[in-house]
Amino acid sequence: MNNNSIETKMCKDLTKIGDLIHCVFDDIDNSIKSSYSMSFVKTGFSNLDSMISGFRRGDLIVLASRPGMGKTSLALNFAYKISKNDYSIAYFSIESSGLQMTKRIFCIGSFVPMDSINSGKLTDENFNDIVNTAIE
Repeated sequence: MNNNSIETKMCKDLTKIGDLIHCVFDDIDNSIKSSYSMSFVKTGFSNLDSMISGFRRGDLIVLASRPGMGKTSLALNFAYKISKNDYSIAYFSIESSGLQMTKRIFCIGSFVPMDSINSGKLTDENFNDIVNTAIE
């Protein structure tokens, strides 16, 4: 394949801003016609929602930072809070197992510390809180 055919292929895959102008105005019109909460999915963090207007349906959200900064915790909090509003969530992790993710979600929902779950040192109230989170 020569360079000309590569450039031609790339140009076919690109969209000019001018071609999207009508789409932008259609999107603005749809936002005006629908309520704010219908256009965006709230993150569950009101300060963040006021800055970014929540997540737009269909967006791919990527969290990035150095190790140990709380990316997984933040992402799971988003997922948990969004799912509480009857939205479906797809969560992918190459670092943690499904069991670990589920335990963390139970901690978020029940406010029970992870070390209590891992050590098995749970009060009856802690255990009931975890069960109620699982039922939700």
